[in-house]
Amino acid sequence: MALDPGLVESVKTLERSALLEVPAPVAYAVIVDVVRYPDFVVGCEQVDILQTTPDGLIAQVSVTGKGLHESFVTENTHQPFESVVMSLREGPFEVLEGRWQLTPLGDLGCRVNLRIDFVPKGFVARILSSFTDRIADRLVDSFSERILLEYQRLK
Repeated sequence: MALDPGLVESVKTLERSALLEVPAPVAYAVIVDVVRYPDFVVGCEQVDILQTTPDGLIAQVSVTGKGLHESFVTENTHQPFESVVMSLREGPFEVLEGRWQLTPLGDLGCRVNLRIDFVPKGFVARILSSFTDRIADRLVDSFSERILLEYQRLK
């Protein structure tokens, strides 16, 4: 991520990972199915795919929580069964970059890693600064639970 030098010190990073006893393609399928996020991600109200691209999509995400209602648009670049890179196109952030990385662990399953780098602006900055760790924990927990449910459904 190339940042304006003035923003480098302001970047907040959330990083979490989970070891899951599921094949990487199952985890990947849940991560790229963005329209289903409202079904299992707390605070995610709606996701609309604005455009599909040869290697991903552009989506508008609407979130609510703690008296906040915001929408933002991201461009998601997919590397099938390996990673999803998310880049902000518009929204209440100076910077919002994210990456899901899937690492197969043979017959054991896979490691799912999420890293989000962001610089919120305005009112969003005041709200987010107080509970960013909880957001990261809940996000990875929500995805882990959904991935495990999907794997059980497929068995």
